[in-house]
Amino acid sequence: MDSVEAETPLVAGDSRRLVFELCRVFGASASVAVPEEAAPGEVSVYVEGWQSVVIYRLDRAIAVLRAEPDGAGATERGDAEVCCRLEQAGAFVRVQ
Repeated sequence: MDSVEAETPLVAGDSRRLVFELCRVFGASASVAVPEEAAPGEVSVYVEGWQSVVIYRLDRAIAVLRAEPDGAGATERGDAEVCCRLEQAGAFVRVQ
C-alpha cells in the first residue's frame, strides 16, 4: 500500500507526487516519509523489491522520474538505469 508521511502540506503534496511517479516508473508499491534527521527537501523512499530505504532530494527525484516512461524501472536493468539517472541528477543522497 502506498503511504505518505510529511510535516507540511507542501511536502505532503510533493510526497504524493513522488509516490505516484515511483509507482508509475518502477511498477511497484512505494512509500515516502520525511525522516526526523532529514535535511529540508529530503525524503526516505522505499519501493517494493528494493533491499534498502533510500534518501532522495524530493524535487530532483520528481523531475527525473517525470521524464521517465511508464515502467522504465520495472526490470532489473531498467531499475539500475533509472537509479543511475537519479544519482546523476543529484537526487540521490544516501542509503538509509
